[in-house]
Formats: sequence, structure tokens, C-alpha cells
Amino acid sequence: MAYWMSRDQRARDNWALLFAQELAEKRGQQLGVVFCLSPSFLGATIRQYGFMLRGLAEVEHDLAAKNIPFFLVRGSPERAIPEFCEVHKIGALVTDFDPLQIKRK
Repeated sequence: MAYWMSRDQRARDNWALLFAQELAEKRGQQLGVVFCLSPSFLGATIRQYGFMLRGLAEVEHDLAAKNIPFFLVRGSPERAIPEFCEVHKIGALVTDFDPLQIKRK
């Protein structure tokens, strides 16, 4: 069971994460959180990536306190996320809502 973190990059007050935790518990499965680092998302600068990665380090720390592993994968999400799910034998994937058209594709 995995939660694909994208827009809501936080371990607290995250409704999708709470739903994924509840679903994993009902299924008796371990929950993992995966974040896909796209190398060229909307022209983000190195400064923006640095800020995001520092925040994700905090997320990883918060998740570790809850015994939830955090995985950072790189590449295009349409390839990297299915590959992650296949390698880790993920049967259910939960993600957060994102209204951006590019990400909804």
C-alpha cells in the first residue's frame, strides 16, 4: 500500500495520507509514502528544488516517527510511479488532489 505524495508535501494535516493510513490498517498492510522528483517540473529553479527537498527531509523525519517509510524516486511520474508500484508490489495507490491540468493527466 502506498501514498503518492505530490501537492500536499506534509505529514501533518494531510487528508490523503490519513485516508491511506486508514486503508492500509483495514487491509493489514504496511503503508509507504513515495514522492516523485521530476527533473523539469514547470521550469522550477535549483533554488525551488532546494527548498522543496529541505521540506521533504522534514516530511521523512515526521513519517519515520510514525514508522512509515518514505521513498524518493526520480523521473517522470507517469513512468516512475508505476515502476515503483511494480517493484514494491503495491496493490493500492492513494494520491492527493491536485487541480493542475498537467498533473491530472
